Amino acid sequence: MTLNRLYIPLKILREDVIVDYRNKDVIFPNRPEGATQLGFKGVSVISNYLNAEGFLDTVDLAVFEPWALPFSGLSKGKLCEGSHSSVTAKVSYVREIGFNRVLAGFKFLNKFEVDLPMDDFELEKLGEMECWGTGAKAQKVGWAVYTEFSGNSGDEILISEEWHQCG
Repeated sequence: MTLNRLYIPLKILREDVIVDYRNKDVIFPNRPEGATQLGFKGVSVISNYLNAEGFLDTVDLAVFEPWALPFSGLSKGKLCEGSHSSVTAKVSYVREIGFNRVLAGFKFLNKFEVDLPMDDFELEKLGEMECWGTGAKAQKVGWAVYTEFSGNSGDEILISEEWHQCG
């Protein structure tokens, strides 16, 4: 068995959680340093769940095919021509996780009326993406894990072309 990833992204209690087996760390990618942190009760419940289900005991779970986390209730909206040029996401942090992977956090810079998951942005402009996640509506944050990352903190990406049209 080849350990090709050494991390696993999960959604627990509506929070994105990444277990980084290589660095023996549990990461809340939508809550980077300086952001609103989970309370003690939330961290305790998530920690107990991870431990009880065996996620903290093994790296065997870290070997699987790439995927994107499921998102319920998010539907594509429509942005009209001319309104898309300023819809951007900015890289707010970058950190190494797992085996040769980079976790990039994003902050949505614009106010918009529709819910946008991270894969509605041009994530591939920053490298080869493996999986992604989006924070709660009010947070306007998201993250992506890259196998090859060519970006830097502060870089901005636009919304993808399919959003650029009305109709």
